[in-house]
Amino acid sequence: MYRTLFGNATRRVGFEYQVARFNSVVDRPYAFDNLFIRNHQDLPRLPIPGLKETVGRYLTSVGPLCADKEEFARVQTSANDFLNGVGPALQAKLISEDAAFEALGDAGPAFYFEEAWDQGYLGARCPSPININPFYILKENSRPHLRGQINRTAHLIESSVRWQRALIEGDLAAEKSPLCVATLGRQMGTARIPMVQADVLRETPRSRHVVFQWRNEFYKMDILDSTGTKVLSLADIKEGIEKIMTNPSSTAGYDKIGVLTTLDRTQWAQIREDITIDETNARSLEAIDEALMIIALDDDSGGLSLDDVGTAMLTGDGKNRWFDKHQYIVTKSGLLGMNFEHSHSDGTTWNRMIHEVWHDMESRGVSSAYGPLPEVQSYRKSAEVQKLTWNLSKAQCTEVLRAATAFDQTASNVDLKMMVFDDFAKSQIKEMKMSPDAVCQMAFHMSYLKVHGTLAPTYESCSTRQFFRGRTETIRSLSPMMARFVSSMMNPKITDSESRDLMYSAATMHVDLAKAAVAGMGCDRHLLGLKIQAQKDEKLQTLPTIFTDDMFVKSSTFILSTSNVSSPELDIFGFGAVTHDGYGIGYQVLQDAIPICITSYHDNPNTNSNDFKQAIAESLHQINALSIV
Repeated sequence: MYRTLFGNATRRVGFEYQVARFNSVVDRPYAFDNLFIRNHQDLPRLPIPGLKETVGRYLTSVGPLCADKEEFARVQTSANDFLNGVGPALQAKLISEDAAFEALGDAGPAFYFEEAWDQGYLGARCPSPININPFYILKENSRPHLRGQINRTAHLIESSVRWQRALIEGDLAAEKSPLCVATLGRQMGTARIPMVQADVLRETPRSRHVVFQWRNEFYKMDILDSTGTKVLSLADIKEGIEKIMTNPSSTAGYDKIGVLTTLDRTQWAQIREDITIDETNARSLEAIDEALMIIALDDDSGGLSLDDVGTAMLTGDGKNRWFDKHQYIVTKSGLLGMNFEHSHSDGTTWNRMIHEVWHDMESRGVSSAYGPLPEVQSYRKSAEVQKLTWNLSKAQCTEVLRAATAFDQTASNVDLKMMVFDDFAKSQIKEMKMSPDAVCQMAFHMSYLKVHGTLAPTYESCSTRQFFRGRTETIRSLSPMMARFVSSMMNPKITDSESRDLMYSAATMHVDLAKAAVAGMGCDRHLLGLKIQAQKDEKLQTLPTIFTDDMFVKSSTFILSTSNVSSPELDIFGFGAVTHDGYGIGYQVLQDAIPICITSYHDNPNTNSNDFKQAIAESLHQINALSIV
């Protein structure tokens, strides 16, 4: 259901085409309690594109994937049949339904496919880790007092609480360009609760505690006072963390209860229902669900490679993670990462929070593009640490052990490779007179053609946060011009000058496609809405052929799933490949480097992340050389 509904790539977050600079003045106050349902900024609703335009964009995107003119003619016939047949009626129903949603005001969906979007995430039955949750590795802070696991964790908690208090009090700085703030309210205190049919979100943004994961145990620690307005002092937070890390911990496999969050969602829901019959278990689960955040303290020995660290951030690497919530991960050396529960928010939301928290740690917000966060008074009290306990039956222990074994196999199948390309980056690409993102996409397409001898259906995510509760749209970056350019680079009969002209045309077309997608004018979300209308239409005995044609399935099975979340506070961003025979590519284009994380699966004999990594570096150099021909 999950992969079919969203064409295998709902989780990608994207940032390049929704970058904005910020001011530090709250010019449109909001009320936190109705932050998600009230359109405080009077943002427009996500538009419904014109039918003809969407079908045209779809045909443009599938052209490079067709084997010959005959195949494209067949696809074109099904598209024209749709345009001249049932398509206009389905478009009219979609517009009418969206108008009805708008008339509901706060009680209605914010955009025409929002219900399907939520169902696509919360109704997905696949396990969350690797399939859905991405990860960040944050840049090291420069301040000496922030070094080390305990120090950085304590400051992280303090700054995160300061951000959350500003959010709740309505004091977050406004964006320079109006962007929806609704999903900011779900960054902390939100848990995804497994259910048999579709999961639900539990929101406790005014929670007063965090939960630590240390080795195989979970610990609850209050970090706000009884009023929820004062934060525990740094000294006391550190004392509490030291208590946790010196507490004797079990090493029994059945205590790794977090591994249950790696299961198929229906299976996890059934096991959780059984576990919560016991009151002790119910209280421990409640403490985790209601925590402002999960903080995993990794007991690594150091000396891990960058690939090993990325794998641990993505999969947990055998540790007792809790994948149903946003979780910070702090290694023994003080390296800070995050693994995100993706159902309720996306990259621009995460970047907003991370930016302010990181800069609050670094300079009390003086260096932040949003300005300093409001001060939060601290209080002194010996940290109250509670070890969460579990009463598991023999059968439940067996389920935990079975889940751990199964996920170890799944995680070990991930082929993750990272690279930090620093021979040139954003500033030099600007001198080439091309979009930095377009250059990266060209390198990805060229690399796939080199390694696999063909072109690949490609997903790139972009943000639609300029609309109320907007999430993401697809940039189908394999445009006809992109295909012509990368193919020319494999053809010795085409001169460098000719390839150079094709390169600049491909870059221009990529920017145009990206701008359209940001404006809600991609084809994927609209086609999803139309397909849903067709499925609900009792007069239609079968789906229109545009949706059943082999090319529709092929073009939305994204062999390359890519996302750009460029942010100076990040070192690496990554996620799992969304198809068994494809690649996941998380990347950034920073001023001085292009960090890239590539994932595929070891058990597919046709993919190899290291080969792809090397091809990307080579392709970037070729593009650079071509720009100066």
